Amino acid sequence: MRTTTSSFTDFIPDALADFARRAGALAAGLGLIGGALAMGLALVSWSARDPSFNHAVAGPTRNLLGGWGAIASDLAMQLIGLAAVAALTPVALWGWRLLTRGRLERPWLRVAL
Repeated sequence: MRTTTSSFTDFIPDALADFARRAGALAAGLGLIGGALAMGLALVSWSARDPSFNHAVAGPTRNLLGGWGAIASDLAMQLIGLAAVAALTPVALWGWRLLTRGRLERPWLRVAL
């Protein structure tokens, strides 16, 4: 006896699947570019006197993105230093590629490298 299995995606029209794929790539691209810009803004306004996980102060946060920006930029500066600025470039370029081409070739290899 022969059995057939079908999945939910078999019932989705190709046009709708293509639209969802393009919309997902657009959202992911905008998210990557926005995240890179936000982290860049946090790194530009980084101060060692801002409160973070290893520095408790009672003063105001000077980071332009507030407390979360101060924490993120302090962690980035402690973990990888000034290379954090250079690490944002590939992320922004991946977002641009998703916006213009709609896909990334070999995404797991890109993340690993």
